[in-house]
Amino acid sequence: MPFFCIEASVCTLIRGADAELNRHVVLTDTRAVQATLRTLSLMVLATAIALLIGWAYAYLSERLVRRGRWLWRLIPIAAISLPLFIHAAAWEATLGKFGWLPLSGVTARGSFFAGLVASSWIHGIAGAAWVALIVGAFLRRGPLPGEEAARLDAGPLRAALRVTLPGTYLLTLASGLWVALIAATEISVVDLYGFRTLADEVYFQYALSPQPIPILLAMLLPIVLCIGIVLLWLLGRHQILRPLGGATGRTQPSVVDNGLATEVFGLAGLAWLATLMILLPLVSLGIKAGWTVQAVDGELQSGWSVAQASATLTQAATMFRTEYYWTAMLAATAIAMTLPVSLVLAWLGRYRLGFVAIGCLVLLFIPGPVISMGIMRLFSQSGIAWLGELYDRSLIPAGLAVMHRSVPLCSLILIGSFYATDRRVDEAARIDGAGWCQRLRYIEMPRIVWPLAICGFVTAVVALGEVSATELVMPPGVSTVARRVFGLLHSGVRYQESGLCLIASSLVIAAVLFFHVCRSTMGRR
Repeated sequence: MPFFCIEASVCTLIRGADAELNRHVVLTDTRAVQATLRTLSLMVLATAIALLIGWAYAYLSERLVRRGRWLWRLIPIAAISLPLFIHAAAWEATLGKFGWLPLSGVTARGSFFAGLVASSWIHGIAGAAWVALIVGAFLRRGPLPGEEAARLDAGPLRAALRVTLPGTYLLTLASGLWVALIAATEISVVDLYGFRTLADEVYFQYALSPQPIPILLAMLLPIVLCIGIVLLWLLGRHQILRPLGGATGRTQPSVVDNGLATEVFGLAGLAWLATLMILLPLVSLGIKAGWTVQAVDGELQSGWSVAQASATLTQAATMFRTEYYWTAMLAATAIAMTLPVSLVLAWLGRYRLGFVAIGCLVLLFIPGPVISMGIMRLFSQSGIAWLGELYDRSLIPAGLAVMHRSVPLCSLILIGSFYATDRRVDEAARIDGAGWCQRLRYIEMPRIVWPLAICGFVTAVVALGEVSATELVMPPGVSTVARRVFGLLHSGVRYQESGLCLIASSLVIAAVLFFHVCRSTMGRR
C-alpha cells in the first residue's frame, strides 16, 4: 500500500511539474508577444516624431536659411554625440516627476510623461538629429530637378511637399528605419520608464535564465529592419549615388533668393526645432542643477540660485571622480580594441563593400543585452580559467560590448574615407609588388589620420553612453558615468544627476567644437 501511495504521489508531482512548465511557457509566450507589441508601438511613434522634426529641420537649414548655416549644421551633430541617457535625463529634468516645469506650476503635475509617451518622445527627439543630418547632407549637394522652379512658382512650402519630399523619400525612409532600430535595441530610456520592450525584457527577465522566444524576437526585429534598409539602398542607390558624387552630380548652389520674410520664418523655425533637439534639454539640466526650494512665510517657494548650481557642479566633479576615471579607462580600452579591427574591415570594404556593410549593419543593431549575454557566457561559463580572470579583473569584456556599436560605425566612416581618396596610387603600388600591409601602412594610413581621430572620438562617445551592452559585463566595483546615471535616474533627476549630465554634455560638446575648428582650419589651408 505505501508503494502505491508513493507512486501516486510521484505521478501527481510529475503532472504538476508538467502543468507548471506549460504554464511558464504560455506566460513566456504571452510576455514576449506583449513586449513585441510595445516595441512596435515605440518604433512607430518615435520614428514619426523623428521624421517630422528632423526633415523639417533639414529643409529649413538647407533651403530657407543662409545666415549662420554652419551653426545649424553643427547642432544635429552635437545632438547625436550626446549619449541617450543624457537625453533621457534632460527631458526627465524638464517634464519628469521632479521636472522644473511641473514643480514651477507651468505644467500639471500629472503622470502623462511616462511609459510609451516619454519613451517615444525621447527617442524621437534624439532620432530627429539623425534624420536632419542624413537628409541635410543630401540636400546640401544642391537643388533637386525642378525644385527651384517649383519654389518660384508655388512657394517654398508647396515646393517642399511636392518636389523636395518625394525627391528625398528614400533617404527619409532609411533614416526612419535607423531611428526605429535604435528604439528597438536600446534600454536606457524604456527601462527608466518601465516600458518593457523586447530588449528590456531580455535584460530584465532572461539575462540569467535565457528563453529562446524573446531573444529570437529581440534579434528578429532589428534584422528585418536592416534588410529593409539594404533593400531601400539597392532600389535607390542610383538615385542616391548619382547626385552625391561624380562629375554629373548636383554640386551647384541654389540661385533662388528667399527674401527677408522667408529667411526670418526659417530662422524662427530652426530656433524652435533646435530648442527641442538640444537647447531646452541642456537648459533644463542647468535649471535643475541650481533649483532651490525655500520656506517663506510658511509657504514653499522655488527658484534658481547661481551658488546652488556652482555647488552642484563642484560636488559632481569631486564626488564622482571614480566614475570619470573608469569611463576614461573604458573609452581608452574600447579605442585600442576598435580602431585596428575597424581599419582592417574598412580596407576589406574597398573590395567587398556589400559584405562588410551588411555585416556592420547587422552587428550594429543586435540588442545590447543579447551581446552582453553572449560575452558573459563566453568569459564566465566557458570553463577556461584565464577567461574567468579577464571577466572579473579587466575591462576587456566591457570593451567587447562597446565594440558591437563602435566597430560598425568606425568601419563605415573609414570606408567612406577610403573611397574618397585617389585609388590610382594604391593601384600603382600593387602593380609594383607592394603587399596589402605595405600599401595600408605607407599609402593609406597617412591619408586617414583625421578620419581615425574622428573614429576615436566616436568610440569614446559610444563608450560614454553605452548601458545596454555593458551593464551585465562590468567587473565588480567598476561604475562608469553612464552606469551611475542609469541607476540614479529611476528616482528622478535632482542635483547629482543634473551635475553629472551637465559635465558629460560639456565635455562632448567641447570635443565637437574642437573637431569642427580643426576641420575648418585644415580646410582653409
